[in-house]
Amino acid sequence: MSKHMKTFTHDYPSDLTEAQWAKLEPLLNLDPNEPARTYNVRDICDAIFYLNRTGCAWRYLPGDLPPWHLVQYYFYKWTRTHTWERINAALARMVRQQAGRESEPTAGSIDAQSVKTTEKRGSLVATVSMPVKRSKAVSDTYWLIRSA
Repeated sequence: MSKHMKTFTHDYPSDLTEAQWAKLEPLLNLDPNEPARTYNVRDICDAIFYLNRTGCAWRYLPGDLPPWHLVQYYFYKWTRTHTWERINAALARMVRQQAGRESEPTAGSIDAQSVKTTEKRGSLVATVSMPVKRSKAVSDTYWLIRSA
């Protein structure tokens, strides 16, 4: 039995192009047999990037994107499973290779003025409830996919 995939029609500046989606989709390692998936994952990614670029609250997602709670579920799932970091590493390698460089950097530097520590630590509650607009990993993915 084939399931019906719900798709949305929208046109936001943060939406992925066909070429960008072709690079991102294989990096997500999606299970094609996942029984619960009824929404197009590309629409979910578009919604996450929309949130990242606009900074709106989850519940203020436009109606032409998947339901906010589903987008939130995937965002936190991919954050918890380090999917964003894995995607960013792969995209960074692609960008380096396209620039004619080695896929992995051969040197690094640390600016002592930039590395500061603090005795104050954030609480776990603040970390878990952090809005998507403050996710560096999503922001990095957004810009790397546009460079790849």
